[in-house]
Amino acid sequence: MKNANNNFIYCPPIFDERKCAHRFAYKLAENFISAGLNLDRHDYTGTAEAVGEFEDITITSIKNDIEKFISNEPATIIALRAGASFALEYSLIRPEQINALILIEPVILGSEYLDHLIRKQHLKDLMTKTSPTNDKGFLNIEGYKTSKIFIDQLKNIDLLESAQKLSPKIPVMIIKIKNSSNINPHISRFARTLAGKQENISIEKFNMPCFWERIPIYDYSKLTKTIVDFCLNNHRPFQKL
Repeated sequence: MKNANNNFIYCPPIFDERKCAHRFAYKLAENFISAGLNLDRHDYTGTAEAVGEFEDITITSIKNDIEKFISNEPATIIALRAGASFALEYSLIRPEQINALILIEPVILGSEYLDHLIRKQHLKDLMTKTSPTNDKGFLNIEGYKTSKIFIDQLKNIDLLESAQKLSPKIPVMIIKIKNSSNINPHISRFARTLAGKQENISIEKFNMPCFWERIPIYDYSKLTKTIVDFCLNNHRPFQKL
């Protein structure tokens, strides 16, 4: 049966993860079309094909973008990595605009996420003998001129705390990508926190590569089918936590 709520929004990750995950987003949109649904994909202001400059991005500008993406009709948000973190944070301030959240490998602790990105950039600078940017108030992260204001905001992301504030009426699906190089205990803690208060929550686990870390050609069919089936099933969980 086709879902009556036909407003589906994809919130991408940021930095190079957005570029690496582009094919996944494309395949996901194809699966939505095959199911008779439409997935709206957008870029945040200052990223990818959107207008603006990356150096001007803040958490506030991203939340404003999400509100514009949703428009007037409540939406189901499918979001990846930092995009999932932004979607949940937005849901705290505008729960009436959210039909459901599908959070794919969300960034739980922004401080750990930023430390990882900064270490990667430092190693790259050492290998290429590149000097760090001298622009006051900015850092170079994966080639993106990133304001220290945005960096500080990212560091403050804590979904373990935010989970306690989410409306219990919002259905949530958490998708965990597991492999030998990606073991994130924080997602399990995050899921348990939500399970103690949400009326409708499920978690799905997939053994597959971290497709947001490199530009790959993977078989996303099981993952995309699970997401589309959840939307067609009116956000009823496949398994109760």
